[in-house]
Amino acid sequence: MFRIDVNQNPFVVRGTTHVEAVLTVTADAAVAAPGGAPVFGLLLDVSGSMKGGVLAQAKEAAKKALELLDAEASFFVVSFATTAQAIAPLAAATPANRKAAARAIDDLHADGGTMFSTALAAARAECSKAPGARAHVLFLTDGKNNAEDRDSFAPELERCDGVFQADCRGVGTDWEPAQLRAIADRLLGTAKIVADASGLEADFRDSMARALGRGLGAARLRLALPKSGKVRLAFVKQATPQLLDLTPRASEVEPQTFDFPTGAWAPGESRDFHVAFEAAAGAVGDEMMLARPSVVSGRPEQLARGRPVLAAWTESGDERSALINSHVAHYTGQVKLAHDIQQGLALRAKGDPEQATVFLGRALAAARSSGNAQAAAKLRELVLEESDGTIKLRPNVAKAAVMDLDLASVVTSRAPARAASGNPAVKGRDVS
Repeated sequence: MFRIDVNQNPFVVRGTTHVEAVLTVTADAAVAAPGGAPVFGLLLDVSGSMKGGVLAQAKEAAKKALELLDAEASFFVVSFATTAQAIAPLAAATPANRKAAARAIDDLHADGGTMFSTALAAARAECSKAPGARAHVLFLTDGKNNAEDRDSFAPELERCDGVFQADCRGVGTDWEPAQLRAIADRLLGTAKIVADASGLEADFRDSMARALGRGLGAARLRLALPKSGKVRLAFVKQATPQLLDLTPRASEVEPQTFDFPTGAWAPGESRDFHVAFEAAAGAVGDEMMLARPSVVSGRPEQLARGRPVLAAWTESGDERSALINSHVAHYTGQVKLAHDIQQGLALRAKGDPEQATVFLGRALAAARSSGNAQAAAKLRELVLEESDGTIKLRPNVAKAAVMDLDLASVVTSRAPARAASGNPAVKGRDVS
């Protein structure tokens, strides 16, 4: 069902307690696990700011998206402003039901404020009608979540965790990237800008195709640590296709064994996970198993195992411990790249162009050297590199370009193919 490749250099200098590895998880291209029937939901903002052409374009995009569904899927449509309503409750995607939903979409009008929690709660209620379904929603807004929703938003987002995945789209530039990223991160989705409403139809079509293409049911990355308690997790992060910290999402299924949600997968899809451990330092020649990785999926559950993540302690002069695994180095760099972009944008917003230039210039160099062409292209919209290598902030940059870079800062490039897989052979005293 899944294959796990471990990328690391297990050899560490005597006294080292921190060890990192990259787990490359690949779904079988030919097998689909029973992951429940597909459910697709559209959450459409109809607050007062959506009046006019934006709502008209959103309506057309929503109706075209529903046309892509086949009868094997189910769907629902929620409109939200201050309150939310399932204008098309969960139903099979028959031609008659899709036509009825299109009529309900045509009848929508814009009015009121923006309360994200009401949309999420309505989506959760619809998904609860199909327990065990492989549910995915597309959340569209053009505005900021009302301050009055602050106390309700986070608890509702937590209740939605594990019920459905969510891709978030902000149309125009009057919304907050951090708010959409909060939803996407918690619900294992993406957050993007659609600067002009005319682009909604294409984006909806692509988003739906990706969501429905994930035919492998929700999978969990499992890390089994030694029962001795000599090892603890430092962090677990999804490294591709975008950075996502899974550390706080750990679920201890038994002592020293932890599961991390990864959502649904497309057949043949491959993702990298950057993991780190803190271990009691061993003596020279000692070897320790830090974790046995596996992927849990399907109903009944199936377990795909990978080779263990190891640590082997050497003398400081041992050349094996000086080798840096290129997968680990690459994703460490991608985390720093995202940090530099976000710091640079924050400094730019605070009116500190000098320091913003330092961070964004460093980010541009890192994006180029790591092969992250998307980040490099978006950075060049904000910074100008002169022939002598001097970096300057471009004047009068469109707000949409800044927001686009902000959201794209967590999108990574894959580690280079030259990175070695597996664990070099180790021999020593097992102290796990």
